[in-house]
Amino acid sequence: ESITEVMTTGRKPAHHSTNCLTEGEFVRYLENKFGGMTDSAQSVKARASVVIRKLGVSMDDAVKDRETAKRTIQRIDVDFADKSKAQISNYKNAIRHCFAAKHGEQL
Repeated sequence: ESITEVMTTGRKPAHHSTNCLTEGEFVRYLENKFGGMTDSAQSVKARASVVIRKLGVSMDDAVKDRETAKRTIQRIDVDFADKSKAQISNYKNAIRHCFAAKHGEQL
């Protein structure tokens, strides 16, 4: 999305790449996606938090663009090698939700 597009259409794009993904925005995304802060939404939020803490990056930095998000997901295999395949899959899924919250599209 460019400034030209904003000027031409007269509206701001729904998801602009310079937006910073905050925890509050992630919660709003999860509430919308899961119909409230259901057990599933809380689980995704908790798993995303675990990954972010372990990797030592902000949620926004972990998914700032498609390539960075893919690298973040690849790091999960290494940094969580002691976890089960199901747990690793759940951590990766949480990062995919972070990407969707920031960019408005699936990874």
